[in-house]
Order: sequence, then structure tokens, then C-alpha cells
Amino acid sequence: MSEVSDTAPHSCFPSALPRLPIGYQFDPNQPMQLVPFTHFSKVLEPIAICRLCYVDALSRYDISYINQLSAELTAKSPISAALSGFSQFAALINSVSHPMFDDIHPPAIREQRKLVSIIGHEARRGNATRKPRLTYVIIYQIGNDPRLSPPVRLTESKMRQYTDAIVKLNNYWYGDKPHNVNTPFVRSVLHRLTPFTNSALWNKLPYDEAIVLHYLWHHRKLHQWKVGMTWAQYKAQWDFA
Repeated sequence: MSEVSDTAPHSCFPSALPRLPIGYQFDPNQPMQLVPFTHFSKVLEPIAICRLCYVDALSRYDISYINQLSAELTAKSPISAALSGFSQFAALINSVSHPMFDDIHPPAIREQRKLVSIIGHEARRGNATRKPRLTYVIIYQIGNDPRLSPPVRLTESKMRQYTDAIVKLNNYWYGDKPHNVNTPFVRSVLHRLTPFTNSALWNKLPYDEAIVLHYLWHHRKLHQWKVGMTWAQYKAQWDFA
């Protein structure tokens, strides 16, 4: 994929954000592209997005909101209804019987799911053909219901839809009994999947690498980040005083 200038007027997106093309969503675990919703995966192809545009979009927008908006617009579109074959559900957009109900109303949000505990994590190293992966094993409860769910495996992006997720995620990695993951894996998962996919791991990098991520995030320049970049290297690259 070719590099894109920071200053050149450019956008890989076929439509102006926050709208996405009908039938498409962001999936942080499939970075640098827009991917079809499940019901359109056989009729639509992913749309490639350069790293600059992709990371800039995730820096500026709430991706969960964009996906919900796109799901609703897709479900209401006559074109998408014809493509997907569920035009008979057009009047049932807010019904659980609509095939895209979970896309429009994510279960974690509509059921007020609360993260009770993170039991553990599973880290899979990547290779030339397979992306690295980090998933969490969690237990949750719905609203004020005292009953607990069985263990469920989720990515960070899915888990962040659960109440109390951020607090428990930070405590899992940095609390009184912090868990660990090796630095090469952290670098690989942030690079291959972009830093947004596993942002809780930023501070697992050496300090002079982590500080660059936080600085670039704060200044909406995270597309400039490169794996292994230190603060000294970043300052030298951009001619800091």
C-alpha cells in the first residue's frame, strides 16, 4: 500500500464520514479496510483504506456510533434490502426479528451488560499470513440481574461496550496484581492491527515508546507512528528543537 502525504488533500472513503457506504462497517480486527456487514459478505467486497485515512478516522470518530449509523441506514436502504434478500423486513427495523437488529442495537448496549470480571486473556502470535490476536475471557451480568454469564471471549473493541470495562481492563494490566504479555507481541499486535485495537497495551511498551503513542494520539497524528519508534527517534524525524 502506497504512502500518503500528511498534507495532501486525500480520502480513501467513498462517502464523507461519518457516513459509510451502504452495507459497510469498521471492524478494528480487520484494519485498513471497510468490511461488509455479515448479511452482505457474499455480495460485497471489502474496500481498502490507506493507513493514514484509516487511523485518522479512528482518531476523530466513535467507531461504534459510525457502525450503528451505517447499520440503520443500510437496513432502511431499498438497494441493500434487495441485495441481502430481506426486503420483507423493511417495516421491522426496530424488531428483534430484523436480521440486522444486533447491528443496529448491539446486545451489550441494549441489555446494559456490565463487566464483572476478566478471567484471563489469550494472545496468539501472528505470522506472514495470519494476524496476531488478543482476546479476553470475561464474565458479565445484565442490568441488575444478579445472575452471571458463562465465560465469554471478546476482543477489546467489543468489551469496551460493556459498563465498567475500561476500569477493569486497566486494573487487569496495571492494578495490584498486573498481568503481563511480552513486548515483541505488544509491538506486533499494535502494528498489524493498528494501536486502536488493543489500546490498553500501550503502556506495556518501554516508556520511551509508549510516550510517543500517547503524544501522537493527543495530537491526532497517530498515523505517523511506526513500530519500535522511540521519543528520540520521533523528535529527530520531525526536526523538533
